Amino acid sequence: MAVAVSRYSAEHGIHNVTPRKLRASLGATLSRMKIEPALVAVILRHRDPATALRHYNKRDLDEARQCLEGVEILTDTQKNQVYAREFDRMYTFLGGEK
Repeated sequence: MAVAVSRYSAEHGIHNVTPRKLRASLGATLSRMKIEPALVAVILRHRDPATALRHYNKRDLDEARQCLEGVEILTDTQKNQVYAREFDRMYTFLGGEK
């Protein structure tokens, strides 16, 4: 498979292509097309649709992170402090940096 991919990409002037990169590109493309994770799992032969969600939904996570960046945090009460901690935890989970 790797030889076929290398040969094909060389014939078309495309460099640094591997089967793994092609698979990741297909997964990302299907995610951008809003294809259901269960169908992505079938196409990419994952046992569990959660695998597709973990690996190919980065764009959705980026959108969620951007949404959280716009939220103001008021920390003058204990309730807001708990909210701030949860916000920070989720923001970090989605790839935000402090």
